[in-house]
Amino acid sequence: MAVVLIIAFLSNRSTHLINSIAIAALVILIIDPNQLYDAGFQLSFSAVISMALLYPPIEQMITQLSIRNKIIRYFYLMIGLSLSAQIGTLPFTFYYFSKFSTVSLFANLIVIPAIGVITGIGIVTLIVSPLIPFLSIYYGAANNILTGWLFDIINFAGSLKFSYISIYDYSLLDSIIFYVLSFITIFLYKKLKHPVLKIFTIILFILNIFVLSKIDDKNLLPDNFLSVLMIDVGQGDSYLIKFQMEKQL
Repeated sequence: MAVVLIIAFLSNRSTHLINSIAIAALVILIIDPNQLYDAGFQLSFSAVISMALLYPPIEQMITQLSIRNKIIRYFYLMIGLSLSAQIGTLPFTFYYFSKFSTVSLFANLIVIPAIGVITGIGIVTLIVSPLIPFLSIYYGAANNILTGWLFDIINFAGSLKFSYISIYDYSLLDSIIFYVLSFITIFLYKKLKHPVLKIFTIILFILNIFVLSKIDDKNLLPDNFLSVLMIDVGQGDSYLIKFQMEKQL
């Protein structure tokens, strides 16, 4: 995607972020179609698409606040960028990892700028490598150090006791409901003019997510029945037996 944007810039052509994302996805899927089912592919593209759709209105809201202090304004913008990425990846995070991160919003204040620097150095390294091989070694070494620091920060943030909240029974239907409601909310938010109506729309979105996500929830071991659940634990088999409870008079 970065290469597409660079080519467009050098050829003096306008760019469209969604089209650039689509081209990047198409190239990856042509090389390996199975990437479509890879969690990394889904998380990466859902994050970038979400930032492309959600960050502009968030940025506009922050601009309207007329914050004079550049540092505070930058802080709010990074929070907005992190929030837009996290919203887009929530269904995949819940589905694959059954966790809601409570620290990612703030950790991304470091991670997102660092990823930009690392990606930039990586592109420069690839360009310099065939021309000046010994110089590319230094670029690569610097990138390796930055990447190591980034992993240390991520591991520290993830190891905190309050770093996540467990989310259970998140299904494909829940993900579909989330994205459908997200698109409806974005559409209404852009159409509505009054700030109160916009806030009301967001509140309705949050409430509907909590209510509708319970539609397909089911108890694997229902009450008042003899149930046997077979569990694959890797080195063998495990069985969880729930007996029927007699009703007490």
